[in-house]
Amino acid sequence: MHLAHRRLAALLALTAPACSDDDERGSSRAGNDGGQAAGTDASAPQGPGKSVRTYGTKADAEAEAEIRAAVQDFYAAKSAGDGARACALLARPAREAMVDTLARSGRQGCPAILASLLADQDARYRDRIAGVEVTGVRVREDRGLALIEIEATPEDVIPVRREDGSWKVAALAGSAIP
Repeated sequence: MHLAHRRLAALLALTAPACSDDDERGSSRAGNDGGQAAGTDASAPQGPGKSVRTYGTKADAEAEAEIRAAVQDFYAAKSAGDGARACALLARPAREAMVDTLARSGRQGCPAILASLLADQDARYRDRIAGVEVTGVRVREDRGLALIEIEATPEDVIPVRREDGSWKVAALAGSAIP
């Protein structure tokens, strides 16, 4: 596995539990956006009768537009290697977990760490994620799930959360829908 993908996998394992409800635990699989999701993705409902498509309720038009913009802007920033912009769109628990994990590597702060991770990604990966499409949004209070498609891959899901009046992306990458 490419070094950048291993580092991203470690971060995904840390950020997913920090951005979701304790009562919705389940495991995740590798995402189609280049991240190798590992560990627990507590946002994605698991088990018989539970589906991402039935999580919470369908977002109202305003929330859906805000979430769609946040997710698409986040992936556009990642595609451009813009660590500062991507960090501004990332929810606090995900930023803190990433910084806590990688600060020991000598890089300081979310923008520098994320820019370094993104610089390690190949052009094909960056081209793929630039065209992310949000195909649906489900919310429950201040948390939600955005269904995303990247190129012609099956849908993935990425958690989001409302923070200080704005919707933020709550993980570094999407994961496959269980």
